[in-house]
Amino acid sequence: LQSTKTSTAMIREIDNRVQHQTSSLVYRDLVCTPEGVSTIKNRKQIQYRRQKHLNQLKLTQDDMFALYSIGLHHLEFVRYFLVLPQLVIICAHKQIIDLFNALLSMTTSKIVISYDTTFNLTDGYVSSLIYRHDAFESQPAIVLAYMIHETKQEWAHTCLVRTIKDLCSEMENKCVMISDNETAFKNAFQKECPKLIQLRCHTHLYRNIYRQTLKYRPSKKKQNNETTEMG
Repeated sequence: LQSTKTSTAMIREIDNRVQHQTSSLVYRDLVCTPEGVSTIKNRKQIQYRRQKHLNQLKLTQDDMFALYSIGLHHLEFVRYFLVLPQLVIICAHKQIIDLFNALLSMTTSKIVISYDTTFNLTDGYVSSLIYRHDAFESQPAIVLAYMIHETKQEWAHTCLVRTIKDLCSEMENKCVMISDNETAFKNAFQKECPKLIQLRCHTHLYRNIYRQTLKYRPSKKKQNNETTEMG
């Protein structure tokens, strides 16, 4: 059979989706469309477009050297730099740390901190530790520290927890942490800061409940059959 060339419009749709979705998810959605099922060749085509996008975000040798140079001249910003076996970079500005420690020393109630990982900034992961400052009404969320890492394993998150623990010793006693309950960094915080109260983010909880609920939703075919029988 003569192969059908993927249209420019479909390629553009793929490129837009792979910027914020995995290749498997994009393939599963588009292959079910009338145009995608006849023009998309296979899963590897989506993977290639996804990898092409990630390569544009990948840290080059110049970027790595620039970051190393920043770390040498600004030791109070780049707190941790590991190249092997996996890239792990932890950044925390001194003035932000001093502001947070001052808040810890004055507060009489628990300070809310949150920890989450995003996948859309580089070809790796970016995890950020954010705290809520009650002195600001409009935008109370402030980034305390963030980590660029190539692995989601627990030891990478442990590096961040130990770094912050050394910089902010009272965090464990005067904060409440909210996360999406991911096992890797939940265990990291639990082992290094056993007194820190951990709560689950209600947004992630609602999303999980919604996804589980959809599993029990009857298919359209079943709904049509039931409607026909009732008619």
